[in-house]
Amino acid sequence: MFTIYAILDTPSDWVGLIAGVLVLLSFVFKNIKTIRITNIIASIVFVIYGVMIGPEGLPLIFTNGALILVHLYYSKLL
Repeated sequence: MFTIYAILDTPSDWVGLIAGVLVLLSFVFKNIKTIRITNIIASIVFVIYGVMIGPEGLPLIFTNGALILVHLYYSKLL
């Protein structure tokens, strides 16, 4: 029998799913500040996910690290 737990069997799988849901959630908002804050949080979670999965996560770490800086810059938080 297929269950969601068969796919999400490690903590890193759950962290990756949460990050993806946060990105999806950011598309619902209209306020740019809310979008940026949600994306910053999602990018932080993606960086954590990248660290958790090891060397294969380096592209995630670098890309989302850069996205965090871009969002902070355009949010006037940096």
